[in-house]
Amino acid sequence: SLAGVKALRERGIIAPGDRVVAVLTGHILKDPGILQQMHQGESPPSAWANAPIRIPPTTEAVRRVLDAAIAGR
Repeated sequence: SLAGVKALRERGIIAPGDRVVAVLTGHILKDPGILQQMHQGESPPSAWANAPIRIPPTTEAVRRVLDAAIAGR
């Protein structure tokens, strides 16, 4: 959709001040299982994998995880 907007802008169909909505239809929500495979280390291995962690369902538990992640930078 962005390529189409760019092409229409270059052809002058979309003017500089025009507002445009571009609908992105290719998103991971169509196949959420691929995210699970990637982040749980299933094949193929991914350099961007973030292994899920289990924590108690409390604000304090979330805060501890976030504080540890920030401190680890």
